Amino acid sequence: MFQVSYLGFFIGMLLTGCGLPIPEEVFIIGAGIAAHSGYHWYILLPVLVAGGLLGDMIMYSLGRFFGKQIFSHPHISHHLTPEREAKMEEKLKQHGFTVMFFSRFLIGVRSSVYITAGILKMSPLRFFINDLIAASVIIPIFFGLAYYFGEAIKPVLEDAELTLTIIVVPAVIIVAIIFWRRHKKKVAEARQKEMSEMQEEEKDGEFIASAKPATPSQDTSLQANTNSESS
Repeated sequence: MFQVSYLGFFIGMLLTGCGLPIPEEVFIIGAGIAAHSGYHWYILLPVLVAGGLLGDMIMYSLGRFFGKQIFSHPHISHHLTPEREAKMEEKLKQHGFTVMFFSRFLIGVRSSVYITAGILKMSPLRFFINDLIAASVIIPIFFGLAYYFGEAIKPVLEDAELTLTIIVVPAVIIVAIIFWRRHKKKVAEARQKEMSEMQEEEKDGEFIASAKPATPSQDTSLQANTNSESS
């Protein structure tokens, strides 16, 4: 199986807390199996809890610092609309700890709940204690099960790892190509738009120059020519 360092598990838990669309249980179960295979469980378990808590505190801090202005960020507004945030505010006010506890199991909802807690200006100490209790219950349970059933789970994960590699690598390449082509198309469209605007400005400049009234010296020469012809 692919070897992950203690720092790797910490970063994985941190990223899931910050909204990475992967269940944190993936890293918790992986850490439990790693502990069964020789990693020190008494180091891994605190590392998992610390990484998860730090990720959660980051999302909470974003909501507390930026408030409702955070909806202007495209990545945040895609997952947390003002309407959805208003509903979460009501649920947090009524069932704060329960909502925070069960949101850990829901991808996309967890980060939104913690951002909303920050927007509501929930006490940092209260948020941390609620999050610590939830993490201290959920993480050890999944970690302990993975540790206890490590030998049974490990072959399944090894087969899954090969299958996922076969599927994910081509998928990543295809997605990268699609994004590259879209970026290239946007750049070309932006250049075309810029060229069109420049051409329009040049046309406007030529029109203004042609419509410019004659100067006094030109009027005098025209009048002189007219008088000489009439004489």
